[in-house]
Amino acid sequence: MAGMADGHPSPRASPEAGAPALDCSGLSRAFGGLMALNDVSFRLGAGEIVGILGPNGAGKTTFINVLSGLLRASVGSVRIYGDDVTALSMEDRARKGLFRTFQNTRPSEELTGREMLRLASLTPNRTGTSVGLSADELLATFELTAFADVILSDLPYGVQKMINLAAVSLCRPRVLLLDEPFQGVADAEIARLSDLIRHFAASGAAIGLVEHNVRSVMALCDRVLVLDSGALIFEGNGPDAIADLRVQEAYLGQRFARELHG
Repeated sequence: MAGMADGHPSPRASPEAGAPALDCSGLSRAFGGLMALNDVSFRLGAGEIVGILGPNGAGKTTFINVLSGLLRASVGSVRIYGDDVTALSMEDRARKGLFRTFQNTRPSEELTGREMLRLASLTPNRTGTSVGLSADELLATFELTAFADVILSDLPYGVQKMINLAAVSLCRPRVLLLDEPFQGVADAEIARLSDLIRHFAASGAAIGLVEHNVRSVMALCDRVLVLDSGALIFEGNGPDAIADLRVQEAYLGQRFARELHG
């Protein structure tokens, strides 16, 4: 994507002593008598893209909420480049470089793409300093200039999500968690969003994404996690996930697994 490496905003990570970008250990979260997340551990490296899959009710949203600080873990720990952030709020985790998006964007009926990015460019980044980049630079960087003067709510859903990610880039995330980035997005826009996510990773950000579009996850991600009933049942590459009998039984089904193999 043009402009990502020539002075425009890009996520930057600076690993400390080889520590993983994100390291969670023994994470559990209970809601009353329901264990929504059960002893989940994994590591996410700088520049890596990891997909988080599983059936409805598997605990994926709870997992990303606990990682981001929206929910507190009942048990377990979360570290960002070795710093223990388990007790920190979502806002304080953002100051450490961990950011997330949500399933649904909420565009203002009044703002155009340019106006939203102009507003975002004036907000402090995680170091507490003003980024000071112009909205037009951001639009050019993310190849969104054609949508500059269109009201956000009138834009295709995938373009709204791209503008949202352009705004997030101003925070220079070290870890970026995406909650169903492809939900409700047309195939052509999924391709553009995937390219944008790859550029975040190429700039050093660690990416974790919850998604139901299995084909897009397999094409995009370096590694996948599969959750079922709150537990991690698989961690590895895409082809191995498709062939795994536990994953087929819990999520993919044998017929869809065969189609993916084909």
